[in-house]
Amino acid sequence: DGLLKDSHNYQGFDPAEIGRHHQLVLGKHSGTHGVLRAYAALGVDLSQAQAEAILALVRRYSTSHKQPPGVEDLYGFLQQTQVQGCEVCH
Repeated sequence: DGLLKDSHNYQGFDPAEIGRHHQLVLGKHSGTHGVLRAYAALGVDLSQAQAEAILALVRRYSTSHKQPPGVEDLYGFLQQTQVQGCEVCH
């Protein structure tokens, strides 16, 4: 959340200075703001409740697979929360 609010607090310099760019990586330390931002980049608007439900899936995935979820995984998480009829998501 802090990196999303003000990246200057966590980055010593702008990655563009060396030809790089900042990339959001979801994992076990991510929060709902990171999930919301990742899905917004995919063109998907989530509610806060959906983001919280998906965050649990992201954390479980990244812990068990030892890597961040990919785009296909993110779409899968979204589908899981919709198929399960996630009551808190609506």
